[in-house]
Amino acid sequence: MGKDDDFLFSFAAADAKKKDDLFIVSGESDLMESAVADLTAETENPLRAGKIQNLLFSEELAKGGLLKIRDSNRINVANRYLADYAIVKGSPLTFLKILNDADIGSDRYCYLDKALSNGADAGICPNTLKHEFNIDFETEGIDPILPLLSYDERKKTVAIEGTALFNGDRLVGSFNREQSRYLSLLSSSAESIDLDIMNLREKDDHVMMNVISSKHKMKIFPTGKDIVIQIKIKLKSRFDISDWQEILEERNQNDVERFIEKSVAQKCGAVLTALQECGCDPLGVGASLRGFHPETLSRTDPKTAYRRGVIRIEVENRIINHEI
Repeated sequence: MGKDDDFLFSFAAADAKKKDDLFIVSGESDLMESAVADLTAETENPLRAGKIQNLLFSEELAKGGLLKIRDSNRINVANRYLADYAIVKGSPLTFLKILNDADIGSDRYCYLDKALSNGADAGICPNTLKHEFNIDFETEGIDPILPLLSYDERKKTVAIEGTALFNGDRLVGSFNREQSRYLSLLSSSAESIDLDIMNLREKDDHVMMNVISSKHKMKIFPTGKDIVIQIKIKLKSRFDISDWQEILEERNQNDVERFIEKSVAQKCGAVLTALQECGCDPLGVGASLRGFHPETLSRTDPKTAYRRGVIRIEVENRIINHEI
């Protein structure tokens, strides 16, 4: 926020004298449209607001609620833009400056767009479209989750931290990269997920398992005043061949699969419990209650029912490695 409750808008502007060069311009205003007009006067090339690919918000702003600035981000009805939304730990302006100074060529902002896309595919940050949310259109009963970005000013690096969790339009918590992977399993929203499996070969030992297929089914069962949230997850996975050979020296495949199913179910249960505690409902339990069990809502509101819901998670894992 700037002075007098204005917002600080920052843009990557094209340098008219140096082809493919970009620089950062910033200004305070209550409307993005006004900021674009004011800052365009300072540059020799107009700001192409209609081409924005990413909108970055500070954690501080997100905790106060993003939808309150809905109108501040409009350009005009005829010039709508598509964008990925993300939250930055710290200052989005500092994040942009570090990214702009990075030695990755003129496509540095395409780099961010690609990083977010790859992160969604790998399960370390959400793809917001899969959760049917952006700042202009919300789905009743589904809370938004957004990519959480961070930076290191000393090392001049930027990174995907994990997932920002919302209750309505307010930031209420966050997940690290590992927790985000299990959230992706709960929603089957990633193409390929690497999971760190502990104690499979020996105590405190780590081995990486690659999930290549993930499907889930969620059902809600009313039980008196409470509800049961049942999620069944079906996985196909594989290991590096050298790891797999070592594993089979100690265990058979059925034993390995049952061990992993129990471990993954526990991790998914912990993630869903954390979501309940902060009131973030990205899986749409509230939406399911409205659609399939409206009678439950005559006894309690969907948020209360969600927080009190009993969790039941079942995991079926098939390892596609074959014994040699």
